[in-house]
Amino acid sequence: TPLGSSRDSVSVGIVPCPDDAEGSYVLADLSVGSEIGHYDLHLYSSKTREWSTTPLQLLASPAVRTNADLPCQFHKAIGLAADEVGWVDLWRGIVTCKVLDKDPLLRLIPLPKPHVDILQGEPGLIRDVTYCNGLFEFIEMQLFCRPVNVVSSIIHDSSPLLGLVVDEGITVPDGWVIRTCYRIDPSDFWFRAHTVHVDDFTV
Repeated sequence: TPLGSSRDSVSVGIVPCPDDAEGSYVLADLSVGSEIGHYDLHLYSSKTREWSTTPLQLLASPAVRTNADLPCQFHKAIGLAADEVGWVDLWRGIVTCKVLDKDPLLRLIPLPKPHVDILQGEPGLIRDVTYCNGLFEFIEMQLFCRPVNVVSSIIHDSSPLLGLVVDEGITVPDGWVIRTCYRIDPSDFWFRAHTVHVDDFTV
């Protein structure tokens, strides 16, 4: 990939060139630009075997209230309709682009807000989104934990029989909830679909 684009292939989309009997294609990658809301579109043509880079600015969106709402790291790319690719920031949203257009534009499809306050770590462990036939499907898992006290197995003569608590900062898993949503493209809202709690399952 060209300088400035992602260092791996997780955010590269493959777009076949229409009406081309030779089976040519374009590789499309999107990287975050040097300014807020700006991105660089990197395209590789199988015909010319060369990369090109086009700086683009995200179209204004009512979903962007602060700079924190702007996608700043892409976790994967998904193919959309025809020549359109979506680059997914699983914490914030999907930046889409019709990469074969003469003057390509970027638009934002925001994802539902996460149930955690700190947007860090690997979101792919608890959030994902897919696209098929004009429908986005989103899933999020919310994990619950409870605090526990670790009691020493050694009872000193001066200690009570119940033992001495040596660590009060330990948490252990205590269940989960899965929520799903879907969105018809184009639209400006998500539908709530299903909510499943671990206690809903019986063994």
